[in-house]
Amino acid sequence: QRRVHGGFLRVFCTIFATMLRRFSSVAYRQVLRAAEATSAQPSAPEVLTATSKLKLNFGLPSESVYKNRSVDMIVLPTDEGQFGVVAGHAPLVAKLKPGLVTIFPEAGKEEKFFVSGGFAFIHKNSVCDVAAVEGCHPDDLDPVAIKAGLAEAKRLAETGASDVEKIKGSIQLEVYEAMSWAVGVDPSKA
Repeated sequence: QRRVHGGFLRVFCTIFATMLRRFSSVAYRQVLRAAEATSAQPSAPEVLTATSKLKLNFGLPSESVYKNRSVDMIVLPTDEGQFGVVAGHAPLVAKLKPGLVTIFPEAGKEEKFFVSGGFAFIHKNSVCDVAAVEGCHPDDLDPVAIKAGLAEAKRLAETGASDVEKIKGSIQLEVYEAMSWAVGVDPSKA
């Protein structure tokens, strides 16, 4: 039974990751069109226009990556799935999971950062604050080190000497799998 479940999960994750990669550019265009359409019919005191921008504050413990930067959209990896935030988004607090934060400063341009976790705060005044525990550009990730870490995390999650070690291994596994996807490597083949 475990083999069937594990195989299904692996196939599901592979298909889901492929869909997310294809979805991000298509979703960006759709969300921008939807934002432009809704800005013509204001439902809040603030009137949004096609030129409305989201103000982004993106911080790490060691640095402020962006402070009050105007962007078209940001796509966040959360426990509930990936979602995009544009100007006028409803207020929300979201827990970030390990994965890529994709920032669209303007149409046709994107910037990506890998984060290990954190929180995003979307405010009603079209401001988004992202506080990440750790973060870097995907180009700064070492695929060889990720492969080694992934193997060790799998070993620890499966054969840890205690429940605490197994839980630590599971957490590490989630981060290393996300890092693997961030560098374009399927973790099941790493």
